[in-house]
Amino acid sequence: MPDRPNILFLIMDDQRPDTLGPDSRFPVHTPNLDRLCAEGTRFDRHYVTTPICTPGRAEVLTGHHSYRNGVRWFGQPIKADLPLLPHVLQSAGYHTIHVGKWHNDGHPRDKGFDCVRRAMHDSRLPYGEHGHTMEWEEEGQMTQGHSTEMFCDAAIQEIKTAPENKPWFCYLALHSPHDPFQAPDEFLPDAGTLPDNFMPIYPWDNGDLTIRDELLLPFPRKPEAVREYRSRYAGMIQHHDHHLGRIFEHLRSTGEWDRTIVVFTSDHGLAVGDHGLLGKENMHEHSCRVPFVVCGPGIQAGRVETQLTHHTDFMPTLCHLAGMEAPVTDGLNLARKHSRDFICCGFTSPDPNPQKPLRETQRMAVTGQWKYIWYPQSNHRALYDLEGDPNETDNLLSGWRQTDYPLYGYTPPETAPDAKSIADELHSRLCDWGRKNGDPLFK
Repeated sequence: MPDRPNILFLIMDDQRPDTLGPDSRFPVHTPNLDRLCAEGTRFDRHYVTTPICTPGRAEVLTGHHSYRNGVRWFGQPIKADLPLLPHVLQSAGYHTIHVGKWHNDGHPRDKGFDCVRRAMHDSRLPYGEHGHTMEWEEEGQMTQGHSTEMFCDAAIQEIKTAPENKPWFCYLALHSPHDPFQAPDEFLPDAGTLPDNFMPIYPWDNGDLTIRDELLLPFPRKPEAVREYRSRYAGMIQHHDHHLGRIFEHLRSTGEWDRTIVVFTSDHGLAVGDHGLLGKENMHEHSCRVPFVVCGPGIQAGRVETQLTHHTDFMPTLCHLAGMEAPVTDGLNLARKHSRDFICCGFTSPDPNPQKPLRETQRMAVTGQWKYIWYPQSNHRALYDLEGDPNETDNLLSGWRQTDYPLYGYTPPETAPDAKSIADELHSRLCDWGRKNGDPLFK
């Protein structure tokens, strides 16, 4: 049992997939995460089913997608009969540590963690008023500081004092780069960038344009406001890169690095101005796709994988790397040769009338090349060629519903040859997948 690797699981909050590596679209300086990519394997097409905090984290913890684990919106509990990753590792002899954001039902102390430090929702300062400044009572004294720094401090302390006769699993859930973007000034880049797919407003109603995240800047979006917004977002990433580097240095200096599997990911992405959107509540690549890097013993260095991977893959893959049997999940063991033809995602949000059930607003199916999005509320459809149009600016089906485009100087292209047949095939796949996996839209 002591020969099993330690596991450091790093999950960010709102970090986009294109903020890592040489192809980053943001002016970020992230030497520690760049080194992690160089020493490990980066999975470049990694998705989450439902791009908001609670469902994204539930998929990591259970190995089951949102339609199976019961979590498709805030406040929904994980199905009680599903084993959680910390329970599985704890039962195999791991010393399990939780630091930072939980955001699922219950408390991490009751979910398979031997040690819980600085759980975010135990902070004595209301988040709505204080943002990333948090405070806990520890040993009779108040401890206060920026969440990123405080969480990384606690992770280092708990790793240092972990039992020597057991491997450890540390689930470090930073709240960065979630708004409010409060990185210290020295971590802000010189200037923000305007995305190539900037629009003053999203071209049609996706069903969720007035959700909380979309109201953080006024409509229509102003270029200077989006640049400044993206600059502050990038500052948060540079800030947490610095503090994650402190953990990495501790592991290297103590000889633990070569015995530790390090996973870096996020619960979901964020638009931050792409497509005229700010939030994560959409089916575009910047929001339902997330970064995923794994580094450690037995992991190939400098490799970039383009296969379709998913949050449900963490449970079986980590169990394999730990030399143990995994529970039955919806995921794949990425240490073995597997591939997917497509991934389905969806978004559900509350109806403005609180007496009504959740609204089924967005569905998506993605392959290696194509992305199909369906908006059930308006029956609008979109098809993007991700190989030729990675910014998702040309809806190849737009000839069907040109009236859905507001008059902001954006002229939709003509319907591409074969676009309708490709979309119909993906719609059929989406429906079949939904019926098999409990999507209420297809009952």
